Amino acid sequence: MTTIEQWQQIETLDSLVETRLKGDLAAVDALHGSWLEFADSLDEVDRTTLRRRTLRKHAIETGILERLYDIDWGLTEALVADGLTREAVARAGGDLPPGVLPMLEAQLEGVEMVADYVRRNASLATSFVKELHALITRAQRTTTPPMRWEDRSGRNSSTAATRPSPTMYGAAMAPSWNSLLRNRFPER
Repeated sequence: MTTIEQWQQIETLDSLVETRLKGDLAAVDALHGSWLEFADSLDEVDRTTLRRRTLRKHAIETGILERLYDIDWGLTEALVADGLTREAVARAGGDLPPGVLPMLEAQLEGVEMVADYVRRNASLATSFVKELHALITRAQRTTTPPMRWEDRSGRNSSTAATRPSPTMYGAAMAPSWNSLLRNRFPER
């Protein structure tokens, strides 16, 4: 039987929690101030380099959190510093399974898209969310990470829902995700 909870107004934090958080929040505010001073001291080239590295790090970590791939710390740092390229992977002495680099690039484009959207102070629209979803999932062969389990006879099994490939219908019939979404879900 399903229990339905009645909506309740969110209550403010009690004074004990607020007191404990006040010091932590003051430390975060001080760190933020120091960061802004540091960023202001950079010239435009260094600021752009720092921004690109930050976006690459967010893109890599997003895919790790989503369990799309697992990249060790050293390789992550090399990709952040040198860019999402096979050359950066080779220089770091690492290895990426096939298909991971396109997923990393899609994640980066998605993070850049969100950053641009926020920078423009655009209103959140359903079409933006759908376009973002199409963008960051375009290189994924499955819609869910593979699930692994043991069957009754002790054999290891796994499954993943496979995404239909646009090429399975022929290149001429494969519209881009963006145009498909724009036509199906126009901006309001």
